[in-house]
Amino acid sequence: MRKTDPVKGFFYLFKTGAGAQAITFLTIPLILFKYDPKSFGAFTLIISISTLLGAVSSLRIERALVVEDESVVPTLAFYCLALISTSSIICSILIRLFLEFQGEVASPVTVSLLGGVYCFLMGLSQVASHLAIRFDRIKLIGKSELAFAVMLFGLLLIVPPDPEGEIRLLMIYLVARGVSLAIYKHLVFRRNIEECVVKYVPIKELKRYVHSVFTTLLSNLQFRGIYYLSGVYFGTAVTGNIALSHRVMYSPVNLIGSALRRAYFREFAQTVSGDQRIKRHVSNVLLYGTVTSLVFYPVLIFSMPWLVGVLPSGWEKVPDYLVILYPAASILLLLSWLDRVYDAKKKQSLALLYESVYTLILYVLLFWQLGKTGVQGFLITYVIVTVIYNVIWSLLTLRMLGVRRGVSGILGVGHFGMTMYTITLL
Repeated sequence: MRKTDPVKGFFYLFKTGAGAQAITFLTIPLILFKYDPKSFGAFTLIISISTLLGAVSSLRIERALVVEDESVVPTLAFYCLALISTSSIICSILIRLFLEFQGEVASPVTVSLLGGVYCFLMGLSQVASHLAIRFDRIKLIGKSELAFAVMLFGLLLIVPPDPEGEIRLLMIYLVARGVSLAIYKHLVFRRNIEECVVKYVPIKELKRYVHSVFTTLLSNLQFRGIYYLSGVYFGTAVTGNIALSHRVMYSPVNLIGSALRRAYFREFAQTVSGDQRIKRHVSNVLLYGTVTSLVFYPVLIFSMPWLVGVLPSGWEKVPDYLVILYPAASILLLLSWLDRVYDAKKKQSLALLYESVYTLILYVLLFWQLGKTGVQGFLITYVIVTVIYNVIWSLLTLRMLGVRRGVSGILGVGHFGMTMYTITLL
């Protein structure tokens, strides 16, 4: 496996991403000791909305930059820029409306404007990373992520906290995101795009990419939605504890899943269904990944009492939330990269159907149990539904790829076992 191009790309992105994640982990103690759960919770609500809308701000047309003919790249890039600009304005308005309803942020106008700007920068990052894949400059993605992490850590370290902590955190993230975007100047956008023969692309021909907008919204809502619900129902202090736990537990998902998605996107698009090499790669990731998750699980449990003793006041619930979220984070880490299969096979509408059913069931159950079981029950419901759905989804996706589905059985047994044991601990 190590000698193939997508795996080489994965290892490069993993190495640079691991450096970025290590630095990002160092920001967690800074947040713990400089900001209280309420400020961090309010910040998380805003940054989640901005990140979510930023991810779909170009209606996922940036994916077309990777797989469509070179002649349409300039036109697609223009479409993306226009859509991102419009989306950032919509983002500011939506944040303002949300804060009006939520009511725990002191300066809603300032916060909503900062959120809109962050949405714009996130959209540009999406486009730039896909152009980097297109022009075979994948190393720039890793360098950009590393630059973001370094700048974020440096600013959190040297910038003093503010009574309105959410505003200070938003400004720090904006500066760090701007610096990370500057790395893409090495793409030489103008030269690369001018080398293409400009060709008009009717919007209707891009509808298949728009399907994935709803898939991405649903996918983000599936875990970011717990921030919104917990913030409205339990308050921003609870959201802060959940968000910090989520940041720690889902960092490997972002690191490994993102590296795999970017390394294998073109591979999935160019591979015929009978390619045994890709089947072997997918099987190995799921099999060895599940075994690794099972090995690490008891290490996490036994380290939690130590963590409780070092956390500052207000953050005492973080260890419990880490253990609860672990099975969901683990299964998403192993499966999230395979969503690119649906784009590569041009079956975005099928992916949307799956995500819609899951999201509907998840939120019906979450709303039903609000006020009945407390925060832990709220999170356990999320984890159980997420694990069940992803086991079913893996069976359907592996069937599409022609991969032996016995791997899904190992995946399911391992993650159900961890979920049930977690419930007995609580």
